[in-house]
Amino acid sequence: RHVASLKHLEALDIDRCLFVTTETLAAIIESIPGLRSLRLEDTAMWFNSNRPEIGKQREDSTPSPPTTTNVTVDALTRRYPLLDELSLANCRGITDDDMLCLAALQELRFLNLDRCDDITDEGILHLSLGCHALQTLVLPSAPHITDVGLSFLTELPQLRRLYVDSAGGITDWGISEFDFERPQCFVYS
Repeated sequence: RHVASLKHLEALDIDRCLFVTTETLAAIIESIPGLRSLRLEDTAMWFNSNRPEIGKQREDSTPSPPTTTNVTVDALTRRYPLLDELSLANCRGITDDDMLCLAALQELRFLNLDRCDDITDEGILHLSLGCHALQTLVLPSAPHITDVGLSFLTELPQLRRLYVDSAGGITDWGISEFDFERPQCFVYS
């Protein structure tokens, strides 16, 4: 109810606010039209229709949030097409389909997808075809992204900082190949 008074807000950081519900996020989306920066890191948010049933335990024993509202990445990208910074680190249910939605964010310069474990090379392909303003991409814990996905990122002309982890599907060889193709981009691994 107090969110409506924040209609001129351009940046919202609700990192580590574990009790933020998707209803709250839906109210934010509805009430604040001009966000340029949104940080939802470690809020344990669930996104998209692929989330488990309410109260159902995930394989890692993390319960799904007690909510019935389904906030989607598509809703975020439609409401905030001019987002230039987005952190979805540790948000549950982010998929390759969501990467297709994020690819529509032509102004996006910073994207944190750390611990978004359902993203694969296909999702990275979607990003590489759309997010041409992207300067920083954080993917250090991405077990389903391989050297193939990493090679797609060479198509991002503005990418200057890439955070990856060679412990997952990305190898040291893939990082070396990326470095060769994009020497102006510093890779943190």
